[in-house]
This record gives sequence, C-alpha cells and structure tokens, in this order.
Amino acid sequence: MQQPAAEELLGLFKKYEFKRWTADVEAGKWLQAKGAKPAARPQETSVADEAPEVTATVISYDNYVTILDEETLKAWIAKLEKAPVFAFDTETDSLDNISANLVGLSFAIEPGVAAYIPVAHDYLDAPDQNLSRGVPLELPKTAAGR
Repeated sequence: MQQPAAEELLGLFKKYEFKRWTADVEAGKWLQAKGAKPAARPQETSVADEAPEVTATVISYDNYVTILDEETLKAWIAKLEKAPVFAFDTETDSLDNISANLVGLSFAIEPGVAAYIPVAHDYLDAPDQNLSRGVPLELPKTAAGR
C-alpha cells in the first residue's frame, strides 16, 4: 500500500473548496484517525530459498458412471441398496421449483464413486438416453416393493 499523494489531494480539495479537508492535509492529519500513531514502515523479510513441496491430488474418474441403460440402472440400484448411506441429487433446467424440468439424477455411494442418469439432455452430441424419463423414477419403487 502506498502513501497518499498529499499534493494531489491538496490540489483537488482547494479546487472543490473542501476547506476543512484542505486544512487537515496541510496539517498532516489526512488519513489518520484521532489518536492514531503513524503507520510503521514495512520491514524487509527474507524468503526461504526452498519452495514448499506441493503434492497434487490425482482425481480418477474411473468410478464415475453415466447410466444409459436399464441393466446399468439395476446394478446401481443394487449398489444403493447395499450402501449404508448415499447421496442423491436432481439436476434441473431451472432453480424455480415450479417451472423446473428434470434433466438428470445423480448418486454417490462414497467419495469418488458416483453415477449420473441423464433423462432429458437435448444438445448436439448428447448421449443416447435409452431410459425414458419414467424408468429411473419407477424402477427404484419396483425394486423396493420386492
């Protein structure tokens, strides 16, 4: 942080007739609170010659699955049933809960092990969604009713 340019401030304050501020700048009081001591001058510090060792976290996507067929969906339902806990999230095309349309469903059974079910992706090169929108919603109910 650099010191205020007192001469520039003084010129502006005089130009716009800020008499009180002009007097404060001339008295050396500008930008100092009442009773405040002048700021200490920064001291030079030495920097270690060695940079700290940084280890990058390797992210593996091997256990992330896009569910595009009923067989994979059934396998994931079985995994979810066996998991002590799991995370579930919906993906929508809006944050408005009244008008939002379901776009996909996601599940995770542990960190780094997750699945995504696209149900209404509509863009160039979107994956074939062999599951109709109703299948991912109905199949878990059917499995639970066994």
